[in-house]
Amino acid sequence: MLLLIEKSKLYPMDINSSNNRSKFLFGGLSAVLLLLVISLATIWGSNPPVITNTPAVSGIISDNLYQVVKVIDGDTITINFNSKQEKVRLLGIDTPELKNDQGKVDCYAYEAKRELDSRLQGEKVKLEFDQSQGQYDKYQRLLAYVYRASDGLFLNEELLQIGAAREYTYDKPYRYQSEFRQLQSRAKIDSSGLWGTCITG
Repeated sequence: MLLLIEKSKLYPMDINSSNNRSKFLFGGLSAVLLLLVISLATIWGSNPPVITNTPAVSGIISDNLYQVVKVIDGDTITINFNSKQEKVRLLGIDTPELKNDQGKVDCYAYEAKRELDSRLQGEKVKLEFDQSQGQYDKYQRLLAYVYRASDGLFLNEELLQIGAAREYTYDKPYRYQSEFRQLQSRAKIDSSGLWGTCITG
């Protein structure tokens, strides 16, 4: 027999009855949960849980922000990715080479790099992966669609619009293939960038 205190009065409470037993057990469980919450809050207050950055799921733009370390050329950058530096190859586009197979600089290679560098200098980016293309290429570069974190600018698309890049399909069709080809066609018509400067096929 327990005593139930209510409004400064003592009432006997029979814990053998099913109704009172349920109340008693519920109250005890609530107290345990409250103590657990207080304990976790105390622990996390001094040692916050570590959240690990993970890449975006295919087709979804990651909420994680990655600092741009270097623009290598018009279609490749280096970022800080999960505590290490990784090269990222922009999917669906190709820009002129700073050093081609003959050891020469392709027409519009420097311009393409400058266009990308001017848009990513000191910036952070978000990544979107494409399951159809894999996460890495044969050179161990991340393959991704790249977005400027500050305003959402889609860099792969931007370089095609200004004529700094060509549409590029490596093997299989990719998510934005149709849109990228349309952007390239418009850039050709307008003689934008390399289309008005270089002899192109």
